[in-house]
Amino acid sequence: MEFKKAKIEGHMVNVVSVEEFEKNKDLYDTDLVAVEVEKKDGEKYVLPYRPENTTHNRPGVYPTGNKSPFDLIVYPRESEKEDYQPEVVDLSNAKSMQDFISKQGKLKEIEKEILTTPDNIFKPHIDEEDSPLMKALKTAIIQKHIDIDKYSDGYGSNFPNDKRKLKEHDISMRLAERHFEILGIKAELVLSDQSPDVPNPLGTTIRIPLTYAENETKEEDDSGGN
Repeated sequence: MEFKKAKIEGHMVNVVSVEEFEKNKDLYDTDLVAVEVEKKDGEKYVLPYRPENTTHNRPGVYPTGNKSPFDLIVYPRESEKEDYQPEVVDLSNAKSMQDFISKQGKLKEIEKEILTTPDNIFKPHIDEEDSPLMKALKTAIIQKHIDIDKYSDGYGSNFPNDKRKLKEHDISMRLAERHFEILGIKAELVLSDQSPDVPNPLGTTIRIPLTYAENETKEEDDSGGN
């Protein structure tokens, strides 16, 4: 199975050959797949698979209901060619561990480029009825100045539902943690005495990480509070 990635139309997509796509169509999320195609004149393109688009008005490959996964290919116009001839990072043909690590680094660069060039800044509305946790999450998202749609790969197929939840007034701790993890937000739960004279005081501040950075482990934080 191929493992190629590229940036197309502002998103990271899985890139597959026509043959690979025909053999394993059910394994791919069709919203995040692009197919390597070659014209008769030798020009090569990476074109998104568009199963939901019935107007055929954008460069891509389209199903037409026949036995083949797609039967219609719309090639880019002259002014669009470069947009569909991206650098393809192929992890499946790494020649050594160093080469593999180098390619992973390249993927991270592409992902960072996608996430730091927002097109439509997402600003969830903060309401007086919002719970403290929901207010904290919405405020953090606003502060990040992001196009949250560009994080859809991290959310997976449930992204529309997760995004829709941000219109509500409350959110579960589990879903909030999911948002924090995907959006790169470090979060922690802090417990302390409400005042110096509370009965049976804690006598300390307890900090429990809700998310973990790449260089942290849960074992490192199991020691409790400060």
